[in-house]
Amino acid sequence: MSFFMHRNSYLQRNDLIFGIALVLAWLMMSGSVMAQTHICRFGEKPPVSLSFVNKDPQLDRSRSVRWLNQRSNRNSRWIVSGLTEYELRAAFDMKIEPVAAGNGLYCLWPARVLPRVEVVKHLVYVASELVRGTCEYDVVYAHEAQHVAINQRIEDEINKAMQGLVETITQDFAAMTALPASMVQNRSQQLLARYGRDFQNLITQVDRARTRDHAAIDTSAEYGRIASQCGPDSAFTTTLQDAMRR
Repeated sequence: MSFFMHRNSYLQRNDLIFGIALVLAWLMMSGSVMAQTHICRFGEKPPVSLSFVNKDPQLDRSRSVRWLNQRSNRNSRWIVSGLTEYELRAAFDMKIEPVAAGNGLYCLWPARVLPRVEVVKHLVYVASELVRGTCEYDVVYAHEAQHVAINQRIEDEINKAMQGLVETITQDFAAMTALPASMVQNRSQQLLARYGRDFQNLITQVDRARTRDHAAIDTSAEYGRIASQCGPDSAFTTTLQDAMRR
């Protein structure tokens, strides 16, 4: 009986030692994980901003109907008597800097985030053969005004999308954890590539929507409506036709 009591006591002591060892191992691992998942806390907001440079549409009445048709390169039975040209230039500028966080770890700091979009062209052409104040001029001008409205609506959408991207970047960096020095360069490059792609996708998606909306009003039905607005002997069937044959 004494033998078994002694044996049980021996097993209990070993269980206790083993349990203490597990606790110590867990504490060591926990400390290591905590060091590796150190949340980066900055006392200031990242200098994240956006730049959208607008350009008011400009009217050009100096171009002939022949020039407009050559410019549009449109295969249609309808004569192009008005045209709107619009061009954007977009760039994404970002700089990431490592900030020492202690214990050989570094936090990534977005030292500069500047998505930039600039409207470099917004021109409205009305054929020079159309006289201002006439029915033909007014209906062509009204049609091109629809294109201008689409472009301006898209500008608002780009602005909102850029603000959303800026907010996403700010939130991402606020939730980032510290990294060892060996990971800083690779992680920075990954982030720069990712946000650059996000910005480019944003511009591409908005531009596709713009193209789709323009195509929705550049239809044969719309051109037929314009041609019939001013009667059978309008400039669309006389003056412009003659100018195209010269």
